[in-house]
Amino acid sequence: MESYQNGKYTGRAILHRGVISSPLIATDSRSPFFNYGKGFFETILYEDGRLQYFKEHLERMKKTCRNFEIHLDYSQVEEKKIYAYLKEIGLINHCCRVKILYAPIEEGNRWDTVVSAAPYTRTIKDFVLSKHDEVYDSKLNRYKSLNYSYNLYWKDHYHKIDQSDEVLFCNKEGNILEGSYTNILFEKDSTLYYVDKCNNYLQGIMQDKVLEAVSKLDGLKINALAKGISAKSLQEADEVLICNSLMQVQNVRKIIYGDEIFRWPLTTLKNNVASKLKTALAV
Repeated sequence: MESYQNGKYTGRAILHRGVISSPLIATDSRSPFFNYGKGFFETILYEDGRLQYFKEHLERMKKTCRNFEIHLDYSQVEEKKIYAYLKEIGLINHCCRVKILYAPIEEGNRWDTVVSAAPYTRTIKDFVLSKHDEVYDSKLNRYKSLNYSYNLYWKDHYHKIDQSDEVLFCNKEGNILEGSYTNILFEKDSTLYYVDKCNNYLQGIMQDKVLEAVSKLDGLKINALAKGISAKSLQEADEVLICNSLMQVQNVRKIIYGDEIFRWPLTTLKNNVASKLKTALAV
């Protein structure tokens, strides 16, 4: 369902507080959402007629709300309401990016939900990453806060410099934690390594699914790195992967690490873990 106001196109309708509404939501200029970008979100892949890992995303929403003492009406984002919304706006037969935003949109003491959807085509490429040299080590990095200004700024900054697709952030030890919108893992000698969850980074749902899948694959092990991923570890890796809920798992072709460049031509990959994971996750 397309939305119009005074005869002018305003975009696809949204699901506001569980009701299909115009995308032009009245936002109170005094609200913390408007003034400070206060709020959180989840991004879910809708594919093959279902919301992928919806329960896990909902559980992460609930955990965030508990940790920040947010009172939210979860009935507003029930699966059946989102499916009805996708059908109403004509996207039920498309692959979509579904975003659930929850924030105090109209008043400071009431948290609202907004669900929006748009067609999505999964990126098929071998990513190029840049490493950022400032410390990224705040507890807020554990949550999908609406304030993504830091992530977006540095991602765009490095893209302009070296045409990279993603930027990597480090902790105070100088070891890598995550990308601006992805988690990073690497494989060496049939072991898949990832950043231990004691670190302050967003522990993605797809990362958890990847680790779960690896634990069921013959000949592969997993190992958590308590201090993050070092440059030497990446340089010696057989395969480097990034993942998130939308694009799932992708290979990394190159990492620009200061003055050094680490490369992984696909023809030299020993185990092709990404292909095995894509097959396992598709089941």
